[in-house]
Amino acid sequence: MATAVPESDELPEATDVQAQIRMATADALSSFCARVRSHTNPLLAFDTLCFASGLMEVEGLSQSALARRHGVTKAWFSQQVIGWLDLFDLPPPRGCRNLGARASCRRARIAVLDRIEESSPTPATVAAQPSRKRRRYPLQSEDPTVVYVRGLDLFRQWFRQRTRRFPVEQWTPDARRLLRKELTWFTNLYTRLGD
Repeated sequence: MATAVPESDELPEATDVQAQIRMATADALSSFCARVRSHTNPLLAFDTLCFASGLMEVEGLSQSALARRHGVTKAWFSQQVIGWLDLFDLPPPRGCRNLGARASCRRARIAVLDRIEESSPTPATVAAQPSRKRRRYPLQSEDPTVVYVRGLDLFRQWFRQRTRRFPVEQWTPDARRLLRKELTWFTNLYTRLGD
């Protein structure tokens, strides 16, 4: 009795698929092992992956509890979990926001930061404000009194915010020229005080 012989291209396809699955599994496992071994705190890396896989939900542990256990912030722990989710293309566990929610929260946070930056005065607006002349102390050249100056602190705050987002090296030549022109008064005052 003759048995039906499968076509020659059917059998290799099944073994090719199985070989591809084995290779993908081996790649994922070696990537996991390499990342855990190269981490400064392997137990922390392992816990972040366990949380990303959803295993920690079964145990009832939250991101905050795990972050406290390892002495890191919840934000840092969450970033590591997101890294594992992206690397292995895993769906987010219940204790994690999905990609759309994370993007929405990021946009809202950036909008708040932009509003804060827009509401903070720039050096030009601070310089354009009329100066109030209040004399609390008699002016004596022998005993000068330095009073808290809000304008200088506002300028320092503006400069720190500006350089945090755009370092001075990235400024345009016009922006540098304008700031240099604004700071000329302070350099003149500095040289006068040095005499």
